[in-house]
Amino acid sequence: MYGGNLDGNACGMDGTADEFENWMYAAIGSTNFDDGYGCGKCYKITCIGPYGDNPSCECSGSITVQAIDQCPECDDNHFDLNSDALAYLTGGDASMAGTCGVVEIEYERVDCSAITTNFKVTNKGGTSQFWYGFHLDDVNDDGGIKSVSLLKDGSEIATCTKDNGPSFWICNGGSQLSASYPLDIKITSDEGKSVTASDCITSFSGGEEMRCNTNLGGGSTTSDTDDSEEEDTSDDTDEDSDTSSDGTIKIKE
Repeated sequence: MYGGNLDGNACGMDGTADEFENWMYAAIGSTNFDDGYGCGKCYKITCIGPYGDNPSCECSGSITVQAIDQCPECDDNHFDLNSDALAYLTGGDASMAGTCGVVEIEYERVDCSAITTNFKVTNKGGTSQFWYGFHLDDVNDDGGIKSVSLLKDGSEIATCTKDNGPSFWICNGGSQLSASYPLDIKITSDEGKSVTASDCITSFSGGEEMRCNTNLGGGSTTSDTDDSEEEDTSDDTDEDSDTSSDGTIKIKE
């Protein structure tokens, strides 16, 4: 079975957010993973029965999981659940999870509303103001972050991407990152929602953890008018409905 990968996962995340208790999580692939930009998203997985001819398999119910790892062989309709999460869908019976092996599911992306803490920045090992990389954890609401920027006194001094790999953000500010602490950090989701955490970056030392003073759930959707914002919210709902799909969960042997 997929025993999970809390500390060495492809997303570089520090396990799950506390609210997912380090067992309600999944590995995702293809465009869901999106070169690491899909890390942190949340999905509601509903079991609708055994996959194929497997009358001994029994599963039911739903579970919301956080995506913290990559499944290279998975398409968008295929999720690798942590074994405990799969067992939850088989009535808490780990042996039944093994009997099922693969199950038919319906899934939809949902808000990571269970997360109630502020998001966290953890500096990548070996980083400095001359080569600054970090990990991002505990983002709520949309969960998946598409862009990050660093600001000093309200002015952007660096943009950060996952160009160097899916597990961490790397910033391109160069010499501008020698600016004195603290720095603000702005995160923007793939759905266009953004928030700026003031004075969050207080160190460039490798391994330093910094808990920011806000989270995406307290941010705003990028739009020109209130009417546009309402329209964006409606579109997001439609997208979630469109992405709800049949699929499978496979347990790795």
